[in-house]
Amino acid sequence: MQTIQANIQNLSDSEVVKVTKELFNIVYTRVPYEEVLQNSEGLTEANLPLLLSPESLEYEMTTAESAETCRFVLEMYAKNPELDSFVQQAWENVQSTDTLFIEEAILLGILVNLTLLNATTTFKGVKDANGITTWEVNKKEASPELVEVLFTPIIALAKKATNLTRDKRQREGSEWE
Repeated sequence: MQTIQANIQNLSDSEVVKVTKELFNIVYTRVPYEEVLQNSEGLTEANLPLLLSPESLEYEMTTAESAETCRFVLEMYAKNPELDSFVQQAWENVQSTDTLFIEEAILLGILVNLTLLNATTTFKGVKDANGITTWEVNKKEASPELVEVLFTPIIALAKKATNLTRDKRQREGSEWE
């Protein structure tokens, strides 16, 4: 059986972010706010004003930096015997949940719709002599190639979700319907 540290190393960047989000959901639902507040009082030696400077708050992390930071957090938690079970549970939740596929499918669906709208619709503003602008909207049909490119990831995601759901039901002893 692989250790949680090995599982973290095998995660893709997007999976690392998902597991980290799930970790924080688990931690913040189980640790009372008063305890978090009490523990944070011990951090007074850290220079928080420097960490929360306007420059640091304006900095936008790249995707790679975000994944690297999340991986570091997961590794630090996983090395601590008091915290590693939280990481294990977060990893298991992400590996076995169907809701992440639902979120991805919704986001992918929105992306497809917006792409189709942008790729097949043109807007033209025309100002008349009085300065009044009228808009002309033209809509064309999407090409079969465009539809194929846009829907291929949705079909792949649906197949992946179907396979995971079937596998999960088989592990739980349920019949696939």
